[in-house]
Amino acid sequence: MCRKLRVLNAVSYFQIGIPITLTQLEKMSLRVLIDRLVLRRHFCLAIRICEYMQVPDTEGASRILAHWACYKVQQSNVSDQQLADQIAQKLGDTRGISYSEIASRAIDSGRRELAIRLLDYEPRAAEQVPLLIQMNELTRALEKAISSGDTDLVYTMVMQLKDSLTREKFLMTIQQLPVALSLYMQLCRLEDKTELKDMYEMLDRKGDKASVCVEMALDATAPQKRLDWLEEAKMLYTTGRHLFEAKVTDDQIKLLGHQKMLEGKLSSKFVGLPLSDTMYQLMLRNSPFVEKLRSEFKVPDKRYWWMKVKALAEAHNWLELERFAKSKKSPIGYEPFVNACHDNGSRSEAVKYIARVTPESQVKCYVQVGSLEVAADRAFQLRSEELLEYVQSRCGASRRSLVEKINSMKAQLAQMRR
Repeated sequence: MCRKLRVLNAVSYFQIGIPITLTQLEKMSLRVLIDRLVLRRHFCLAIRICEYMQVPDTEGASRILAHWACYKVQQSNVSDQQLADQIAQKLGDTRGISYSEIASRAIDSGRRELAIRLLDYEPRAAEQVPLLIQMNELTRALEKAISSGDTDLVYTMVMQLKDSLTREKFLMTIQQLPVALSLYMQLCRLEDKTELKDMYEMLDRKGDKASVCVEMALDATAPQKRLDWLEEAKMLYTTGRHLFEAKVTDDQIKLLGHQKMLEGKLSSKFVGLPLSDTMYQLMLRNSPFVEKLRSEFKVPDKRYWWMKVKALAEAHNWLELERFAKSKKSPIGYEPFVNACHDNGSRSEAVKYIARVTPESQVKCYVQVGSLEVAADRAFQLRSEELLEYVQSRCGASRRSLVEKINSMKAQLAQMRR
């Protein structure tokens, strides 16, 4: 009660001129009284009353300071810099105050430069950017978006800038902002590779531009269009002295030419396949053209043998597989022959190659084809208790006699060691 009476005494002073009774104050509420003081520009008294009556800052001092700042920006007799400094010094980091709202009032008052200066004190980029866009300060808005670290906001600003400026002006502007440039390039890589290619051209990055051409070639469905993109990529790699990439691209161009020819001859899909898959398809058909590809692209022997063994076994071309095995010493060994025959359902063909497998692997190969007794005998010949245990672990309950035989073999090996 005493506090309210002191407030009534303060506002009834002749310089304030609001003589009201206690009943009237309780009827209208303290907030309305504060609003009346603000409208009469008695900001200092309004703040003191709020502090004295312990009104929360968001409803009291902060709100009043915001009104004070909005009033100050309408004063035309003070310079923009001086006024911005006064407001910033008075408000500081007071909670509940939005510098963007004050800047908006400055814009309404025709004080554009003051609004820009006030926005520098606004900590929330999401509040700064819309007002900067409103003032057509697009480059500054983009810089604020970048400094905020908000990727979505940066993307929004980049697209706003692109729509508002000419293409040349946009590219010149974004080139000076590495973060925005990087994000825009990521967007172009997903949505517009032609634009990305033009960006690399502007930046004189021939290697990157060539890489985009390669991506566009892979995306192309028409063989001729794919070839055109690869030719352009090869030229760019060469002029940019990316010799390895130029050689790889040249090989791809040659492969594409061969694939177009094969599609015409064999009436099958080849364009777009990797070299290995192309050769594999030819091996399934036992086509002699595979040797030309092997020679032209310098396919390593091991890689060639792996493909040939798998393809001949898949085609069930057992006679040709046997000839191939006898043609020269296998650089990959003969276990792949066993595996390929077994995987393609021919146990008898798999057995043919076990004798040529290394002794240590023969036991596992015999187990793989189901010849457990032969596997046990071979393990005993190698005097390997470990391999005997391996064979024994593969014996089911129905192979009791073999299990006993293996136990006998293990006992003999143990006796031999003594």
